[in-house]
Order: sequence, then structure tokens, then C-alpha cells
Amino acid sequence: MDVDKDGVVSRVEFLAFTKMRRGRLRLAFDRLCSLHDPSQRTSFTAANLREAAAESHVSLSDDDLRRIVAKMDRDQSGNVDFPEFVEALMLAPAINPKAFLDKWFVDSFSDDSMSEYTTPREMRPSPADFTTAADGAVKKPSFAAMLGKKVFCGGVAGIASRTLTAPIDRVRLMMITSKEPLPIATAFKTAIDHPRRYLALWTGNGVNCLKIAPEMGIKLVAFDVFKNKFAKDPDNVTTLERFAAGGAAGALGQTMVYPMEVVRTRLSCAPRGTYAGAVDCAKAVWREGGAAAFAAGLAPSIVGIIPYAALDLSLNSIFKERAAAYLAEHDREVSVPVLLGCGMASSTVATLATFPLGVIRTKAQATGGGVKAVLESMKGQGLRGWYRGVVPCLSKVLPSTSISYTVYEKLVDYYGKVKQCPVHHG
Repeated sequence: MDVDKDGVVSRVEFLAFTKMRRGRLRLAFDRLCSLHDPSQRTSFTAANLREAAAESHVSLSDDDLRRIVAKMDRDQSGNVDFPEFVEALMLAPAINPKAFLDKWFVDSFSDDSMSEYTTPREMRPSPADFTTAADGAVKKPSFAAMLGKKVFCGGVAGIASRTLTAPIDRVRLMMITSKEPLPIATAFKTAIDHPRRYLALWTGNGVNCLKIAPEMGIKLVAFDVFKNKFAKDPDNVTTLERFAAGGAAGALGQTMVYPMEVVRTRLSCAPRGTYAGAVDCAKAVWREGGAAAFAAGLAPSIVGIIPYAALDLSLNSIFKERAAAYLAEHDREVSVPVLLGCGMASSTVATLATFPLGVIRTKAQATGGGVKAVLESMKGQGLRGWYRGVVPCLSKVLPSTSISYTVYEKLVDYYGKVKQCPVHHG
């Protein structure tokens, strides 16, 4: 507003600002109203606001949206008219770091070091996902289309991340499952003591990558179902509702692909020559204990989702609030390091808090024994025993998150460009 930077907003400056802002809000309002019906110009609903926020020139965080919708519809008619819209947004900040942080938290993808505990996030359409019909009507993408895009882009990003960090992960698994304390260097030397030498560091990575797509698909579909059951407003879930729906979806997804997790752990930790491959390993596990052997360690795995998700979501929310406040105070935009930093910091703390549960799970997978047997074997090992492998686990956070985020964003960007390209028919 203070165009001449004299520290005072004059009447002329204020009127010029309101005129400019009112014009922009009119454009945004018309866009919101016509999202489903090009002829509609008088009002819109809360659903329109969520779908069109990315195209409206107004940055809205989850908290902003929840607060605005509650204040706008004064007559409780279910529709918001232009005067109500202007009243709510006339003085909204042009730079809203929290909105960018909220959007990134939902829309981005990162394959962190404890992905088995990571809960899914709601899928929201981006501007590139909308299509315009011949009559000018804007159509929202179907759930199936958004799911396919998320699973494909996230699956490829996950494969890239896990493949490039597989050596770190194999060292981690070997350190956890070793009967005696195993230093990182010794674990590395043991892993490459193989005819395939350094390629042996990728043992089990194929199975680890193979389970990405089905697990992600199950989690996302289940999250959508649970979100509609738990949330008061499914289009704008709260942190608590996201935690409840995400935890339930995460538990279901983990259960469905858990046999593959057992096979991956066995392949990574077994002495050289134990198994001829993934299929041979699966047969051996079946002969050893039937279906129950494929569920070894499942209980601590599911239990771990709850504290991990609680810490990850709550800390991420706190970090976003602090980062947004700092950036807003200094009138700065959000940078990628800030975005990644919030996620990595929250997942690191959550990982440290739940790592002992991961140790129980991994040992049970490797031995086929129950939780009680694992606890007996851990007696006398102290705190260090419960945190075997934590160093390679944490050292994987930065490269894993960075690689998956970068690949995912590139794929999503490419997807949007391909979708915008006109198709010529001969």
C-alpha cells in the first residue's frame, strides 16, 4: 500500500490499493464461480474454493481456508457472494509463506528413511490437472486420474531414491540383524564379500522397489475413504483428522505389502548363497512357517505408525508455522531448502523416537521369531543395541528426500507440459 515508502498510507494510496485488489478479487471470484458452470457469476461454495485456490491469485493455507469459509457464509446459505468474498480477502497478504508450505506438504512427494511408517496425504488437483471442454466449462480431474498420476510419478521417484540409496539401506539392515555389534565399515565389507562385489549392495532392492506402487496406491485410496468417514469437511481436513485417516490408511497399506517387506529383509541380511533369488526366498519363508512367517514383526510395524505419524505431522506443523512466520516477517518467498528442511527435520525426530520399534520389526522379519523372542535376544544390549543402524538410517534422510523430491517434481512438471501439448490428427 505504501507506494512512496514514507511510512504512512495516504487516502489516495489506500483507495488505489483497494481498487487494484478489488479488481483482482473480481477475477478470482468469477473464476471460482464458473469452475463447474461457465454461466455462474453470482456465488460459489467451499468446494469451489479448494479446487480453484491455485489459480485464483490468492494464496490460501489450510488454516486460512477453514477460517475464511467459516466467516464468509454469514447467512449459512452454503453460498458465498462477492461482497462476502471481498470482505474476507481485501487485506489478505500477497505473500503467504504458510500457504506455500501447506501446499508443498500435501502436493509434494518424498521417500524418507522410514517410509513404512509414513502416512499418505490427500490428493488435490493442480492447475495442470484441470481440462476445459468445448463449451468453456472447466472440469476437475477424476480421482482415478489423480491417483494414476500420483502413483506413477511417486513410484518412479521412489524407485530412483531407493535404488540410489540401496547400499546405505543394506548396511543398516545388516547392522540391525547382526547377532553381535557390527560397525558400519565391517557391515560394508561383509556386504561386498560376494562374487558380484559392489553390486551385492543392491541385494533386495528389486523387491523393495516392487512394493512401492501397490503400497502407495492402497494408502492413497484408503486415505480418501477414511478421510470422508472421519473428516467434518473432507475438502479441508484438520491435522487431527489427517492423522486418524492417514494412520488407518498407513496400517492397511503396510499390512497388504508386508510379505514383500519380509522377503526384502531376508534377502538383504542372509549369508551369501542362502537364497537363489526373491522367489526362492519366498518359498523358503513359506516352508519355514507358512502364512504366519510372512507376518513376523507386523505388530510393531503397525504400532510404530501411530507415534511416527503423530510426531511427524505435529512437528511438521510447528516447523511450518515457525518458518512461515519468519518468512512473512522478512517479506520473503519460500525456497526449496526451507520446504525440504521442514520435512526432513520432522521425519528425523520421528525416526529417532520410533527406531527401537523398527529394530524389533527388522529382527523379527530376519529370524521369523515373535516379538517376545526378539526382546529376549536384546537383553543386556542397552540403548546402543536398540539404536544399531541408526547412523546409516539418518544419513539416508538427506539424499533420499532430495532425490525423490527432485525426480517427482520433474515428472509432475513434464506431465503438465505433455497434457498441455495439442494433439494433431492427420
